[in-house]
Amino acid sequence: MLLFALLCIGCALKQPESVLVTGTTLGTSYRLSLNCDLNPQLAKQVAEAAFARVDQSMSTYRKDSELMRFNASQIEEWQAVSEEFGEVIRMAIEVGRLTNGAFDPTLGALVRLWGFSDREPPQTTPSAAEIDRHLSQSGLSQLETGRGKKMVRRLSSFELDLSAIAKGYAVDLAIRDLERNACHDLLLEVGGEVGVRGLRPDGNAWTLGIESPRQSGGVTHTLRLSNAAIATSGDYRNRVVIEGQVYSHTIDPATGRPVTHDLASVSVISASVMRADALATALNVMGPSSGLRFARRHQIEAFFIIRTETGYDAMGTGRFESL
Repeated sequence: MLLFALLCIGCALKQPESVLVTGTTLGTSYRLSLNCDLNPQLAKQVAEAAFARVDQSMSTYRKDSELMRFNASQIEEWQAVSEEFGEVIRMAIEVGRLTNGAFDPTLGALVRLWGFSDREPPQTTPSAAEIDRHLSQSGLSQLETGRGKKMVRRLSSFELDLSAIAKGYAVDLAIRDLERNACHDLLLEVGGEVGVRGLRPDGNAWTLGIESPRQSGGVTHTLRLSNAAIATSGDYRNRVVIEGQVYSHTIDPATGRPVTHDLASVSVISASVMRADALATALNVMGPSSGLRFARRHQIEAFFIIRTETGYDAMGTGRFESL
């Protein structure tokens, strides 16, 4: 978990506390902090119903998911998709185009090839021929939408993988449903992706911690947010070892291989967790120098933690500059 709520930082012992609801979903854990009158059990049901819809639609582990059915469809055959699926595809294409392909949801076959799926890591490094074969089938130009994103088709045999954006969307969807149930002050975190609304019970903005790459559970920096979203992409929690070499789980769409730069993690603040999730992945692909230049050029609020010979350095844009 790269981002998490620090619910008691700066709080006096007798100040009011939010109601905490926890559980597991989408292969990870979630924490929902409520500062509203909504019954906690009902809030749990509302959130988990949203998570279940995303899982049924976009899971790469469920053979019956909407995404896996799409990956099994005939080339150039239009597929009707759900509203949830269409929303995520729209954002994936938007961020992919903005970042010149640094965010690319068509790399599913390469993700599997490198062992970042339900498959065991390969015993040997994938061959250049294998990588090039899958890479030649990928790219946003091979994904086509129609009728306002209600229809989708693939123009080659690529495999769609929405893992770098679906979890963020799940947070957005659950918050949307909780707000429809009159809960407007809350924090929801799913596997490190966080959306916040309103304020804590003490009247302050929600306090979030950015995890230190040095120490699991340790905090390197904190910030306060209200009515915002933040997501992190990093390589120090999800790796594979092939022939003694450690590889990051982030695949570079330009090479078909895991990224090899010194960026340990990048966090992004945005209006939606889904967009923050996708942008963080894209900046992680770009690396520290190119990613920082891109974030500044496009006024993206981002925080980079970079490995150095002596430890870690940090750089940020927007609200992160003061950290």
